[in-house]
Amino acid sequence: MIFFATVSDDDDRDVERRGANYVTSRFIVSAVVIGGIILTLAYIFILGPRIRYTQYVTSQANLFKMAKGLNAYAEANNDGLPPVYLLGAKDGNGRPITWANQIFDYVGTIEAFNNAANPEDGNTMLGRLLPDGTREDVGLSYGMLAGADTARLYEIHDGTVLLAETIGSGSAGSYNPMPLGGEDGFMIGYNNSNTLPDADTDYVTRLAFTGTAASPLSLTAIHEQGIVGIRADGSLAKFSSAAEAFPVSKSGRTPSGQWAPY
Repeated sequence: MIFFATVSDDDDRDVERRGANYVTSRFIVSAVVIGGIILTLAYIFILGPRIRYTQYVTSQANLFKMAKGLNAYAEANNDGLPPVYLLGAKDGNGRPITWANQIFDYVGTIEAFNNAANPEDGNTMLGRLLPDGTREDVGLSYGMLAGADTARLYEIHDGTVLLAETIGSGSAGSYNPMPLGGEDGFMIGYNNSNTLPDADTDYVTRLAFTGTAASPLSLTAIHEQGIVGIRADGSLAKFSSAAEAFPVSKSGRTPSGQWAPY
């Protein structure tokens, strides 16, 4: 009887130990699951919105920096703006040479040319030649208005939007009815021209709105707040919706307003 009692006590202790381990495992799994849910909710409702808002604010700061760079370029070039791009010209890596290439040294901070909210394949990859002869990759997320190509600053209306957030190559369903071929987000064009607007122009193109709709007016901005641009007078242009951003105004049949340079 003593022998059997001893075995029974040991079995009881084994059950207790196994029970304790089982409870601990369940607790760990539950804690991990609950922790994951809390982190996910924190990202969705706290961290995610903060990141997206920071991207929106940073993009505005980028535009101010690039606008200063454009002004510095103009001061050094008889008040003239750079060409939007050099037709047919490529750098050593086969990349386009754009207005941004012309102001790299005037802006200084290469990060200012990139918008973290942009779809990566919507950027225009450029190369910057460094003093030591090496090339630096620059992902350009902004476009210059086609109609402002090589214009004199004093000729352009103060309210004209010179630069804005853009997406190239029609990526993510962005509006690009007249592609330039390859990565073309460096230019804000028009629905019927990549030079100047005319009586038949309805919309600008390549602004940073995405979606699947055929009409640009039904697309969605890359920021919850809309997208941003910079005007010739240095003020910020905010577009909360595609309907506010894309249309080209007319005075009679003559293009006017924020997308008409003259």
